Parts: sequence; C-alpha cells; structure tokens
Amino acid sequence: MNNLDLSPLEKAGREFVQLVRPLFAEHSFITIVCAFFAVVMTLKFYRFLKSLRVPDSEVVSV
Repeated sequence: MNNLDLSPLEKAGREFVQLVRPLFAEHSFITIVCAFFAVVMTLKFYRFLKSLRVPDSEVVSV
C-alpha cells in the first residue's frame, strides 16, 4: 500500500505547469484573476452585511 506509483501524477503536473506558465507571464491574465477575486470578495462581504440587518419588528423608534 505504501508503494504507490505517482509518476502519472507527476507527468500531469509538469504538463499543467507548462500550460499555465505562459499565462502568468502575461500581466493581463493576472489582472483578470485578481479582479475576479476582488469582485467575489466584495459580493461576499455585501451578503455578510446584509445578513446582519435587524428585522423591522426589533427596530425601536424614538
């Protein structure tokens, strides 16, 4: 059980790195990835703030 053959996984990993490396060489790709995560994080934060809203029945009017 300890003698697993990981050579197919290593080969696939090398091929994946060779495919992805040119993408990261272009700054536009990195910019798009960062922008995507910024939008996702903003939406998650908005949903979090929206979930903290106090129901109208608990609001005390002065």
